[in-house]
Amino acid sequence: MLELSTRYAIKALMYLAELDTEQFTDVKSLSQKTMIPGPYLSKLMKILATKGIVEAKRGRLGGVRLPSSNAPSSFLDICAALEDPIVNQHCFLSKDARDSKNQCLMHKHWMEMKEQIISFLRNKKIS
Repeated sequence: MLELSTRYAIKALMYLAELDTEQFTDVKSLSQKTMIPGPYLSKLMKILATKGIVEAKRGRLGGVRLPSSNAPSSFLDICAALEDPIVNQHCFLSKDARDSKNQCLMHKHWMEMKEQIISFLRNKKIS
């Protein structure tokens, strides 16, 4: 249901949540521990850092960590930061469901299901 990048990000963030929040974890180590390809994970962490979901620090003692000052991010925050289709998909079958005259036959059902999914993602936190 979620894109691979979103699933990888959630997996990495959940691992970071188990660590000491004072220390930074280098992306290479995080990649090895989570079995997520390093370059892919590095790209994801850069995006999440620009959105404030992780803190990033360069240098010998650098890496990434969860921000200690913010409330835990929700799965929905991560989906939004990575522009996962689950938060942007307006319709199940139609390309443009914003046009009320051209809604697909599944539109009403999809919107009900989407609200349940969004609620689930909003209530699940990285902590």
